[in-house]
Amino acid sequence: MDELSGAVLSHTLALMHLPQSSMDPKFQRQIPPAKVSKPPTIADSLGVQQETSVLQQLANRGFLNPMKRDMDLIRAVLMTAEDENHERLESHSLDVVCFHVQLCIDAQFVEGKVVSDFDGRTLTWESYAVMRLTWLGSDALDAMRDATIWNKAHQHVLKPTASWTFSLLFDWLKAEARQRIFPQLPPT
Repeated sequence: MDELSGAVLSHTLALMHLPQSSMDPKFQRQIPPAKVSKPPTIADSLGVQQETSVLQQLANRGFLNPMKRDMDLIRAVLMTAEDENHERLESHSLDVVCFHVQLCIDAQFVEGKVVSDFDGRTLTWESYAVMRLTWLGSDALDAMRDATIWNKAHQHVLKPTASWTFSLLFDWLKAEARQRIFPQLPPT
């Protein structure tokens, strides 16, 4: 060790209130590696085993009621927010409608409130109220409104084997609407 490094090390040890002898090799010892235990996860505290999917085990115990986004139902919620014709929602369970209304609220398509209860094991959707359609929701609904374009979207964008996002669907719907309104313009 050169003189400058030794001085810096001595100064550092003094600041740390360690004796100079701690740098002497005869005072050094091997420190065993610390036993690192990972913090318990929610799955650990619930006694979930890792052989099967954690989500599947929680669902089997009634902890989750998983639902998938249904764009037809999103469209129906937006149409209902506009014209208050609730008949198009009556074929769906309250849980499913509440879930989709919450998705519309999350996406800022509507202003509203969904009441749910979580008892520590199960999420129960109880009721919903949609106050109004937002500007963004109006744009989304205008893009989805035409049944011919919507059916075409099912064939080309929403097909079960395709991966898609709402922005991709929205862009596709706008391009189709643009082509219908301005057929002489080249597709963008």
